[in-house]
Amino acid sequence: MSASAQRVRPGGKLRSIGFGGPGCSCWRRRWRHHRARPGRDAIPRMPTPLRSARRGWRSTSHAPPLLDTHAWFWWLDGSGPLTRKVRTTLDAYPDTQRPALCAISLWEVALLVELGRVRLRQGFDEWIEVAAATETVRLFDVTPAVAKELLHLPRSFHRDPADRLIVATARALDLAVLTDDGPIRRSGLVRLWRP
Repeated sequence: MSASAQRVRPGGKLRSIGFGGPGCSCWRRRWRHHRARPGRDAIPRMPTPLRSARRGWRSTSHAPPLLDTHAWFWWLDGSGPLTRKVRTTLDAYPDTQRPALCAISLWEVALLVELGRVRLRQGFDEWIEVAAATETVRLFDVTPAVAKELLHLPRSFHRDPADRLIVATARALDLAVLTDDGPIRRSGLVRLWRP
């Protein structure tokens, strides 16, 4: 793990924080207006009345978001650049309205643990049982509606299959997404969740 993905805790111990790391430029970027151009995007961008040049597309609903893999990890691990407001809002949702999670995120974290890019405080088996429990998140598998959305995503958008699946799931379920992924944020294909 690179030094940028570790944080020094009081007492001088390094703590693994997973993706990005402190000072990640993703969170400091200024968001620009991106308009669909003929030939560039095959499908229209998600409509929303709130548009901010600094923050990109924002969700106007208070419904729980679909979490991108890194946001899910940061939320449960207590690490990363999530604000206190984001964490407390996610924690406050009732058991019947937990944040949503795409099933591929389970595979992504397992892969990152296997590659040594993420270190957990306890074993993976224990962590995943709590992290994917129904009291923590609502887990969504690939459905025919998600597969249709996958087929309609522009080819120019993000070649990472996990991120494509997360976007397709958000579109199929009409959910806003909590993500720090630049290509997803700039795409305009999904609403971005804000507490």
